[in-house]
Amino acid sequence: MTTTKNQLVLTDGQKAENRSVYWGTEVGTQTFTTSFQFQIAPGATSADGFTFILQNKGATAVGAPGDGLGYNGITRSVAVSFDLLRLQLEQVHVGVPVF
Repeated sequence: MTTTKNQLVLTDGQKAENRSVYWGTEVGTQTFTTSFQFQIAPGATSADGFTFILQNKGATAVGAPGDGLGYNGITRSVAVSFDLLRLQLEQVHVGVPVF
């Protein structure tokens, strides 16, 4: 994981990677607002996808790689998943799994 020009780069294109990054302090989930932007570099070999996750396992929690999208296996969590592999296959899939 690296940072370049105020951008966080989670993976570098290798196979079966999974990384996580979390906000450093606990955030109340009764009411909150968030936003983020992501970019897939042109011509890059993209990952299966990524998730925005709310979890209570700690700052080092990371789920299964590949089609697990880095969150599968993190119990007591909710995630918004961006399944880029399905998107490449022209099937839009944004899911909200609850574990």
